[in-house]
Amino acid sequence: MNLKIFKYNFFLKVSFYADLNCIASVMECVLDFLKGWNIDVSDFKLNLILREALNNAIIHGARLDKKKKILFWLKKEKKRLYFFIRDPGAGFNFLSFGKKPEEFCPRGWGIYLIRHYSSGCRFFYPGNKFLFWVDLEESKKNRL
Repeated sequence: MNLKIFKYNFFLKVSFYADLNCIASVMECVLDFLKGWNIDVSDFKLNLILREALNNAIIHGARLDKKKKILFWLKKEKKRLYFFIRDPGAGFNFLSFGKKPEEFCPRGWGIYLIRHYSSGCRFFYPGNKFLFWVDLEESKKNRL
């Protein structure tokens, strides 16, 4: 799987090849990091949006090309977690995405779910860099 992991105090950085099988390993790194800060890692919403963001980077950004790399980092602040993902793709028009898809539509749910369940998010031009954050107090209050 070849993950490169860097941890320092409030910061976790992971780079990995665009293989869907890597998501479980990245999630394990994140959950271990958060446990070290006594953050509840059983939060369904947090797990859902992180998996969706990683899936999008691998499937849409890297086009499932296992030779391409994804960069992920997580920064913990006092009451907020920041997540950043950069994929090797050309980007996309992120202004037209994020609306709720039709109920039975099999695609288009990732960005909508991230926008809905995170505390905030931001794309960076050209659309292959994505930042989202989760407020820790909000995460505790809004359990599913």
